[in-house]
Amino acid sequence: MQKNWKTFLPFIPALLFMIALAHGAIGDAPAGQRLAEEKPKEKLTIKKVMKEAHKKPKELLKKVAMGKATEKEKKRLLHLYAAMSKMKPPTGEEKSWKGKCGLLVTAAKAAVDNKKDAGKQLTKASNCKGCHNLHKPTK
Repeated sequence: MQKNWKTFLPFIPALLFMIALAHGAIGDAPAGQRLAEEKPKEKLTIKKVMKEAHKKPKELLKKVAMGKATEKEKKRLLHLYAAMSKMKPPTGEEKSWKGKCGLLVTAAKAAVDNKKDAGKQLTKASNCKGCHNLHKPTK
């Protein structure tokens, strides 16, 4: 028995809706783009933060403090410092750790907000010896 094409008419809107949804025409972004942006959460450690923020080749702190960083690099530095501020210090008091990391976060936020004195704030907040004497474990 041959079916008439008109019997499928009630299903066409639902079919079109599903196709549009799959292609991202409905929603805030294309489906492929949403999947590409959903990266696995990065597992940062103090060592990784120090390496990316302070050591070559990236030296984000230096670039941001000198005013040579891109917006993306400024935001990355802020992200790194914010993540580090939530970590526990390897040695020393947590209150001291939170205070020192808080200064770094505040200075990096000033850089992201393009504040005039952000470079000076970052340079002052990033006293390596002051933090390492209290919180870096001895070998």
